[in-house]
Amino acid sequence: MRRPPSRNALVSLALGTVLGLLSFGLTSYQPLWKLVHASGDVSATLGVGLSVIILLLGFLFALYFQQSDYQDELRRAIPNLTLFTVSSGDEAMHQVSRLFSSARMVLNTRIFSGDFNPTANPGHSHWDKRLRSAVRDGLTFREVASAGNLDLVCERKRVTEGGSGLYDAVIVDYNFESFLNFVLLEFRDGTKELWFGWLVSPGAGFEQHVVHTTEKQIVQMFETWHRDLYTRGRCPWPPDDVSLIETVH
Repeated sequence: MRRPPSRNALVSLALGTVLGLLSFGLTSYQPLWKLVHASGDVSATLGVGLSVIILLLGFLFALYFQQSDYQDELRRAIPNLTLFTVSSGDEAMHQVSRLFSSARMVLNTRIFSGDFNPTANPGHSHWDKRLRSAVRDGLTFREVASAGNLDLVCERKRVTEGGSGLYDAVIVDYNFESFLNFVLLEFRDGTKELWFGWLVSPGAGFEQHVVHTTEKQIVQMFETWHRDLYTRGRCPWPPDDVSLIETVH
C-alpha cells in the first residue's frame, strides 16, 4: 500500500508553492531592485530565479519530512531491532544478579554436560551471593539444574530456608551434550525479560555470549520451555523437608 504524504511534508509543499508564486511579484517590486542596484532585465531574471529556488526548497523540505516520518514509522513497526543486546557470559551474570533484588520471580537453568559444575568463573560468586540475599528478602527463584549441581542447589535451599522468599530446584538426569542456558526475570510491575546463552557444547567452554531481550513472544517461548523442564525434573531433597514444588504458570 502506498503511504500518503505526512502532514509536515504537505505543509512544506504548500508553503513552498505559495512563497514561490508570491516571489514572482518581486520582478515588479522596483524598490527592492533599486536597493540592490539591479536593472529591469536583471531584476526579472533574479525574480524568476528566486521563485524557482523557493519552490525547490519547498520540495526539499517536503522530501526531508516525508523520509523522517517514514523512518520513525519503520522503527515503530519493527521494534525488535532495538530489543536485543549481547554481552559476555560473566558480564551477563553480573548484570542479571543485580536485578534479583527488584524481581518478583526468576526462572533459571543451570544445565551442563555430565558432572560439570563451574563455580570458579568471576560471575558465579556475585550471582550466588545476590541470589541468596534476594530469596531471603522475598524473591521466588525456581531452578532447573543438571546432576553435577546437586550439592549447590541443596546448599542454596539450606541457607535461604526461613526467609520471606522461596528457592526451589529440580534435577534433570539427562546427560545433555549441548544446552542453551537461560534465565527469565519477572518484575513486580509484571514486565519480563530474558537472558539466554551460556551455551554448553562439546569443545566450547562455559564463557559464551549471552543475548538479552524483552521481546514478548520469545520470552513466552522460553517460559514454556522452563515449565516443561521443571515439571519433568526430580526434587533433590526429601519432600517432608520443603514445600511442594508448584507448577510454573
